[in-house]
Amino acid sequence: MAYDQLNEICCNSKIIAKPGPNAQCCDSDAFDVDKQMCCGPVENKTILMKKSRDHLCCGRDQFDPNTEWCCLNEGLKTKPNTSMCCVNESE
Repeated sequence: MAYDQLNEICCNSKIIAKPGPNAQCCDSDAFDVDKQMCCGPVENKTILMKKSRDHLCCGRDQFDPNTEWCCLNEGLKTKPNTSMCCVNESE
């Protein structure tokens, strides 16, 4: 099906109005990469409002890499970067 690429985006075969000029797909929804982020596992993503330009995804949440860690081996939990992530002795 044809659509207006200037004002619309096709996400998973679904035509949606672009939420901003820098729109991308997050599963079947569109988000503005300048203001939002798409976080979570491949089959269960969610759109979050960016808290700052620096924030990154940590599972379905976000964290500021300037002040926090995303601890992968602790179930994707965020911690202040003044503490350490728990690691296995073999790592």
